[in-house]
Amino acid sequence: DLTKKGGWLCLKNIHLALDWIDHIERKLTNAQNIHNKFCLFFVTECHSHFPSTILQRSIKISYEAPPGIKQNMLTTYAQWGDDFFKNRNGEFSKQLLFLLAWFHAVIQERQKYGPQGWTKKYDFSDSDLRVGTYALDTSTVQKEWDVIHGLLASCVYGGRLDDQVDEKIFITYVKKCFNDSTLSGRNNIISGVCVPQKNDLSIHLNEISKIPDSDDPTSFGLPPNIGRTLQRADSRLLIQKLKIIDQDVAVEDWRTSLKHLHTLWNQLRKGEGSSRMVLDN
Repeated sequence: DLTKKGGWLCLKNIHLALDWIDHIERKLTNAQNIHNKFCLFFVTECHSHFPSTILQRSIKISYEAPPGIKQNMLTTYAQWGDDFFKNRNGEFSKQLLFLLAWFHAVIQERQKYGPQGWTKKYDFSDSDLRVGTYALDTSTVQKEWDVIHGLLASCVYGGRLDDQVDEKIFITYVKKCFNDSTLSGRNNIISGVCVPQKNDLSIHLNEISKIPDSDDPTSFGLPPNIGRTLQRADSRLLIQKLKIIDQDVAVEDWRTSLKHLHTLWNQLRKGEGSSRMVLDN
């Protein structure tokens, strides 16, 4: 019993057993003489029915992957690791990894454009990436593009799609990404970036470093002005969160430390000088 002896306990995927967490909470509430070195960690996805009492009693740490195609690809290569990359047989196999990392990043990051990206939110995840990597292993001996297209579009990622428009867009991505012209470097995946023609991991990472930190909508085949829609949506979300904070009864601490910004925020809400506000040092 770690509550008495002391120690750390980590429980993962708690969102899959929310009924059970009530039992844990009762056990902790009724526990006596809890060791001062006892720590209990919950790992969970965001869930609307997660017990608020647990959240209130906990120190909360939220992790969100950095946005953008570049960061997404770097995260993918970090998950694969050096040994995994080095153990791939042949140049074609490693080039497929680069294409898969790019493809995975594009279909995930396209979701931030809302209905203009995909008609609904699809849960493309790391599990799809793992299965996709395994599926590509069946086509590393020879360039069987039709097999790769079918596996990705029908079995791995495409199995999540339930809208005809999204399916057409997805298949277009698959065919544009996985073909001889892109693999050989004749076609860039975006301006100035192409598939590495050598097997070295550092060359792959160097090519990824050429990708801009901020995504251009044209990288997803979307019109350039669609970025304004994303900016407006982000602004509305930020304003909603700020309003919630402003309505909180316990705001004196942050008002004191952020007095200047709070004054500007009140002016913005009232429409006073919104076109001429200048942030000084």
